[in-house]
Amino acid sequence: MNKSNIYQCADCHTGSGTPQALQAPKVRTHLPSVTNYSCTDCHSKVVVNAGPTAANVTAHYAIRPTVPTSNYCDYCHGPNATSPFPARNKTIPQFAHDDPGWDGNATCRTCHTNSSVSADPLANDTSSFHELTTEYGDAFNGSVKADCVVCHVQKSPQFVAAPNPPHDISGMAAPDCYGCHGVNVPGTEAQKLHNPTPTTTGGCIACHSNNATRYYVNKSLFALHANVNTTDGMNNVTDADCKTCHHGAADGTMGMKLGAANSSNTYFCQDCHTSAGTGPTHPSDPNLIKDGLSHGKTDCRWCHLAGDSQPRPLSSQLRYHPNGPRGTAAGKNCLSCHVSANLPDPPFHAPGESHVSDLNACQECHSNADNHAVTPLTQNTPPLVSGLSVSTQITSGTPSQVQFTVSDPMLQIAAAQYQVTNSSGIVFDWTNMTGTFNSNSVTINANIDTSGLVGNYTVNVKGMKSAPRTDPSKPYYPLNGQWSSISNAQLNVIQPTGYDNGTVYGTLGTDIAGATVSTNTGVSTIANSSGFYSLSLTNGTYQLTASKDPEYYPNSSVFVTVTAFTTITQNIILTPKPTGNISGTVTSK
Repeated sequence: MNKSNIYQCADCHTGSGTPQALQAPKVRTHLPSVTNYSCTDCHSKVVVNAGPTAANVTAHYAIRPTVPTSNYCDYCHGPNATSPFPARNKTIPQFAHDDPGWDGNATCRTCHTNSSVSADPLANDTSSFHELTTEYGDAFNGSVKADCVVCHVQKSPQFVAAPNPPHDISGMAAPDCYGCHGVNVPGTEAQKLHNPTPTTTGGCIACHSNNATRYYVNKSLFALHANVNTTDGMNNVTDADCKTCHHGAADGTMGMKLGAANSSNTYFCQDCHTSAGTGPTHPSDPNLIKDGLSHGKTDCRWCHLAGDSQPRPLSSQLRYHPNGPRGTAAGKNCLSCHVSANLPDPPFHAPGESHVSDLNACQECHSNADNHAVTPLTQNTPPLVSGLSVSTQITSGTPSQVQFTVSDPMLQIAAAQYQVTNSSGIVFDWTNMTGTFNSNSVTINANIDTSGLVGNYTVNVKGMKSAPRTDPSKPYYPLNGQWSSISNAQLNVIQPTGYDNGTVYGTLGTDIAGATVSTNTGVSTIANSSGFYSLSLTNGTYQLTASKDPEYYPNSSVFVTVTAFTTITQNIILTPKPTGNISGTVTSK
């Protein structure tokens, strides 16, 4: 008897089995055909030594392996140096993926056999790994592998019913979860998914203190904001301070992602720094209460969080925390926002002025130069447009250059536009023009594309200075300063032409000077002294007629096809009329 004439493990325990052992339990996963290990690679590890004369291990000796009564998967698949089993995926460094809602007893079975119970009653059952739905068990459905979002958000029926996250997760993917839940280990996706902890590791400060990340918070600049919550002591920034302002981070209503802060989950400047603010604390220093703002948009974020209206997440240059509580307003004054920059310039997009460059002079007209109390003045005189010129007559397809100057005595020019109309209406609606908008007098040039245009048009132009606002309900930027009146000029666009050139000859080859050459569309010319003629024609096919009275018969048998921007040569022959002699005598009565 040997292995060639007795049944092996797989004969009885896989597939339909053998007639002789129909009652043998069948296994579906962790098969030798998948693992590349034989049954005896695992089951022989516990065989009693039968002595040197015993045959190689057969089904008679193959008994259930004895493994620890807890973490039995880890015994093979974790880095357990004492494990005798040669599992090839020994990559799971630890299992920290647990939750108090599972009574602290989540095991490998919880996900891989979808127990979906608070504490797996079969946690210590070592008989089930041959019965998984796939080699990954219920952590794989044939096309999708389980991850944070699949189990905690999408909750597909096959996967374990994982607890709902206590925070907003809209738009998040699995890698977004890793940053806060302790998965800071290198390695495979499997290693990362086995490692996360249900509570965040270290909280706000631990994650946001890394200046190499986009979500860096420079807590050294917090100054008095380190004391918005003093339960953690004075003058030190802790998670308690963070969650006092970001109250949504404390109750789970704020998403753990860039750009999630908004008025529903975060207290902003005006909530604490105005008397009517609803924030949790107000400064005791009256100089830090900023009631009655009259500066521009009267919204703290317009200066302290420049770019507030832009899509999230903001760049690090615009965000609040990397610059301290003053944010992007730190170190700024009238000149840095309104003289050294203009309305098109980020980050503030403040109206630019050109009438003063001394900070002390600002208060002479604006009452004071304090960033919070300064009052804007309205000079309700629109800018002027002068020197408008439009290149015309233009062949269709050739750009027409528009040039004009926009000027104002007090404020910088911020924009200019052109519009093209004809008798049928608007051809090109108002279009922004590029220029160097950094002074109170700007000359703007633009090229109008005339492709497809033919006929007479009106070019309208206007310029905009950076203030006051056209619509008081909106910010100055973009394009909400004061516009000039509209100036206009005419533009004539003609069709592109080609040339039909040639020479008019007689039948004997003599040049015929003075011959008339005309087309069936009414275009004509006179041949010169050498008989040469030239016709400028638009795209098309023409019938030519050449004539020279009274000496020659007209010739209308010539056809030419002309293409724009090309020249065709077509000579024309005229047949002379017959001639004779007349003789007689002239007498007088």
